[in-house]
Amino acid sequence: IESGEKFVLNVNHLRSKRGTGEESNAKRMVNVDSLLVMLDKIEEEQLFDDSDILLVGDYNAYSQEEPIRTIVEAGYDDMLIRYDFAGYSYVYHSEVGFLDRVFASKTMAKQVTKVAAYHVNADYFYSRGYKRGLDETIYRYADHDPILIHVQLGE
Repeated sequence: IESGEKFVLNVNHLRSKRGTGEESNAKRMVNVDSLLVMLDKIEEEQLFDDSDILLVGDYNAYSQEEPIRTIVEAGYDDMLIRYDFAGYSYVYHSEVGFLDRVFASKTMAKQVTKVAAYHVNADYFYSRGYKRGLDETIYRYADHDPILIHVQLGE
């Protein structure tokens, strides 16, 4: 980038929701707590000389669940709630929502201009004949939709 602007991109995949609700939440919270400790260390040690941080990935949690609330309470903006409030990236047994997330530090949030799910997976159920590895179209290569993020880096 000509301006020299940079940012930290952190990709995560938190524990799935297997087991009892409390058990799987506890495992995801261990992931979130470790993530926040690492992010604090990045900030404290100024490892990248920039406070622009973008967190993306499969967090296996909906917006009102503890792992997501904890990240937001730690100061990261939920960019999907900002730009695609009624959207979704995952459909399973009539549950629809975002398990895939995009969070931004306060300085990075100002540079994110759009976030949206690209619906090529979640809408195409296996029960409708889409089989992994057998469908040669772009549809249903995963069980989650990818999230598109547009960033306009500052000077």
